[in-house]
Formats: sequence, structure tokens, C-alpha cells
Amino acid sequence: MRSDNMTEKLIDYRKNGINYYMDQDTFNIVFNENVLFLPAMYNFRVPKLLEMDFDAFNEEFCSNYSDTYECLISQKILHCVRKLKPWKYYLPWVTDIFTKYQKLSPYKTEPLKLKSPFPVIIKSTENTINKMDKKKEWRFPREKIPKGSKVILYGAGEVGRVFYDWINDTGYCNLLLWVDEKYDKINSKNSLGGGCTLSSPENIKTCDQYDYVLVATVKDYIISIVSNFLNDSGVPKEKIVILSSK
Repeated sequence: MRSDNMTEKLIDYRKNGINYYMDQDTFNIVFNENVLFLPAMYNFRVPKLLEMDFDAFNEEFCSNYSDTYECLISQKILHCVRKLKPWKYYLPWVTDIFTKYQKLSPYKTEPLKLKSPFPVIIKSTENTINKMDKKKEWRFPREKIPKGSKVILYGAGEVGRVFYDWINDTGYCNLLLWVDEKYDKINSKNSLGGGCTLSSPENIKTCDQYDYVLVATVKDYIISIVSNFLNDSGVPKEKIVILSSK
């Protein structure tokens, strides 16, 4: 970091770059791919256990935990993101782990006033349902991409999969490439089905026959990162199609 003057570069981007989050944008843009990835156990996001079925959790993380408690105690760092904190709400297993170490800390005499997590969980569930309903609004931007165009689809999240299926079903355009940053992980899990294979975004640099690159996401911070990558890869601005997040 010292030899590459990373401190100055980080501060400069934080002051002058596009920042949707406190520090994540800065790290993602400045370091780019110059990073080492640690296993999920070193930054385990606790809400994952509330967001999905346990069998689906084991499948996504390629694990074989027998229950939630075994999963939690096998992690090195529990990252309690979002509103549900184990020192504010009673969370099964998580609060018990927290209080175990609280009793060993200088704050062992501090009383905990724990609330029920159910109101927060119910509200979160309602928000998830609203997001599911919003999927119906994801419409292929035909006003920006004429019929018969040669298209590269960037993104294999929920929006990207909806667009991929729509293109296959309608034959509206010619799909040259479907790319995603996590192409290797998704391909290894074979979660797309139908024999579909994703490519690396780097392949865009060697594909010169496309008419448009469709960025299949409505998340502003991802749009910013992908747009920067496409600009650096030499994709003309007029060929980049961005969806509206409104």
C-alpha cells in the first residue's frame, strides 16, 4: 500500500469520485481486482440465516452444517449487519454467543434490554414481497435496443436472468455474450440451468461485433462500477444501455 501510494489514492477517490456508500465504493474502485478474497467465515453476515431456507443456505455456501448453531459457532467473525443486533434484540443462538463474550469483557455488568425481533422480521418480509412484486416491472428496454440488435448482457442477478429468459423466449435480439463478475462461481454451481454458461466481463474487450451492452441491474452503486469498467474497456458510451432505477 505504501509503495503504490494507496492512502493518497483512496482519499482522492473518496473526495472526488462517485460514492454511494461510506467506504465500499472507494475500496472497490481503487483496489479493483488487486485483492485477495478470504473465506466467508471471516466476515459471516448473520442475516443470511434469516433471509433463506437452511438447505438453500448450505447449497449456496457449499457447506453441510447440520443446524444453525453449528453454522454460527464454526465462523471466525460474525458480522451483524442491518438493524437486528444481538445486544438490542434477542436473536436465537446469536445473542447467546454475544452474552457469553460480554460476560468476559469490561462491560459484563452492563444490563441488556432485549426486544423481540419479530416486528423487524415481519417488516423485512413485507419489503421482500414488495421487491418480488417489483420484478414484474423489469421490462427489456426495447426503446433503447432495436429488434435484431447484437447484444452483450452484463449481469446474472435477478434482473439479468429475467432478461436472458425473455431474449430466449422472444428471439427479439441476438445475444452474443452473457457476462458477470462471478461467472466462475455461478458456472461451478450450475445454477443457471439449461446448459447456459456465463463468460468473464474481460471477454467484452475482444468482442467487436456488438451493438449494445445492456447493464442488467437497477442498483446505482453496481451501475457505477460496471460503467467505469466498460469505459476503461473501450466500450463507446452510446453503446452502453443503463436501466432506470426509478
